[in-house]
Amino acid sequence: MVQFQNELYVGGKFTANGTGSTTLNHIAKWNGTSWSAVGSGFDEEVKSLVIFNNELYAGGVFTHSGATAINHVAKLSGGNWVEVGHGFNSNVNCMYVFLDALYAGGSFSSSNGLPVNKIAKLQAGVWSEVNSTLITSEVKAITEHLGSLYIGMLSNVMKLNGATWTSIGTLNGQVFALGSFQYQSNTTKYLYIGGDFTVSPSFGICTYTGSNYGTPLNPYLQSSKVYAIYPTFSKLFTGGQFTVSATWGAGQTRVSSNISQKAYTTPWDTMSAAFSASATVFALGTFDGRLVAGGTFTTINGVACTNIAIRSTLVGIDEVSENITDYSFFPSPMLDKSTLRITSKTPLKNPSLSIFDNQGRLISNFNSSVSFVNDQTEFEIKRDGLATGLYYYVVSDENGMGILSDKFIVN
Repeated sequence: MVQFQNELYVGGKFTANGTGSTTLNHIAKWNGTSWSAVGSGFDEEVKSLVIFNNELYAGGVFTHSGATAINHVAKLSGGNWVEVGHGFNSNVNCMYVFLDALYAGGSFSSSNGLPVNKIAKLQAGVWSEVNSTLITSEVKAITEHLGSLYIGMLSNVMKLNGATWTSIGTLNGQVFALGSFQYQSNTTKYLYIGGDFTVSPSFGICTYTGSNYGTPLNPYLQSSKVYAIYPTFSKLFTGGQFTVSATWGAGQTRVSSNISQKAYTTPWDTMSAAFSASATVFALGTFDGRLVAGGTFTTINGVACTNIAIRSTLVGIDEVSENITDYSFFPSPMLDKSTLRITSKTPLKNPSLSIFDNQGRLISNFNSSVSFVNDQTEFEIKRDGLATGLYYYVVSDENGMGILSDKFIVN
C-alpha cells in the first residue's frame, strides 16, 4: 500500500470491496470515504506498489490488465495500466527506488528475452541485470540501509557493494521484510529483518549490526512470522503473526499479536490490538498520518474490520526528517493566518500539508498555499473554519511519507 496523489492505493488478492458491490481487480484506491477501481485492475495478485518519478508502479503475479498483456510489472498512465520495459517472465515480489533508479525483485529470470536473475534495474525504459549470478532464490524484500541496497530471500540477506552482491550472513528461513531504523540511540541505524526464521533467542525478527545478526530489545517468541516492516522517524512498526514478550527482561509475559511498534530504546508494544483468530498482517502503510494495516483479519478488538483497518491516532507527531534543518510556525497562536517556514538540505518536491484536530481527525475546511525560495518552503495557512483549540500539522513528501509534524494553537 502507498499514498499517492492524496489517495491510498492497495494491492492484493481481493477482487471486490467488502460488500461485493464494487469490482476491484487486485488493486483499489481509497479517497477517505470509499473504494474505487484503478483502471481495469489485473487478472492476478498485486504484490508490490511503489512511486517512481511521481508515477505509480505495480508488480505481482498478474499477466494482464483487462485485455492488455502486461508481464508482472505495470505503470499507471492516463488512468490505465501500461507495460514497463516488456516486463518479466515470472512474478515480481517487491520494488524499491534507490539512487533515483527503480529496482524490482522476484522469481523472474528474464525480461524481453534478456537474462535478469531475480533482481533488475530499470534504465532508459529497459530492465537490466544487477550482477546477480550469486542470487539463487527469489527476492522477497528490498530496502536501503546506510547508503547501500539490501535484498532478502530464502536463508539469506545480501548487500550490493558497488556492482557485487555480498551475503551478510545466512538465516534458517525465509526473509519477507527489511527496514532501516534508528535503534538504541538517536545516532545509529540498524537493519531490521523479518521472516519465518529462527535466530536464538529471537524468532521471526532480528537486527543486523554491521557485522552480525542481533536480537531486538525484547524478542519475539516461537513460532513467529513477520511479513511487514514499516519504519517512521520515531517508531518501527511490524506486522505478521507472532507472539511478543510484552515485558522486558526476566519474567517475560507472552502476548499473541499481529502488529507491534517500538521506539528507540523501548520494548515491543503490541498496541493493544486484538486481531481475529488465525489472522495475519501482510502490509503496513500510512494514510493522512495514520497507520494502515492490511491482511486476513475480520475484527480488531471486536470491531468489524474486513482485511484492512486504519488507526484513529496519528503516527509520530513531532517527527522530523533528516532532510529538515529548521522550521518555524508563526504567529503562534494563530489568529487569522500563520506561516510554516521549512528549511531543508535539498529542496522539497511537491510537499503536502494536512491538519488534524486534537483527537486525530483530519480537518478539510482550511485553505493553504505553498511557495519555494531556494532551500526554504513556506506554507501560508488560513484559519477559515478552524475553531479555537489545539491542532497538529503534518507535512508529507511527494511519496506521501511524513517529513515534519508538530502542534499549534488557534486563539
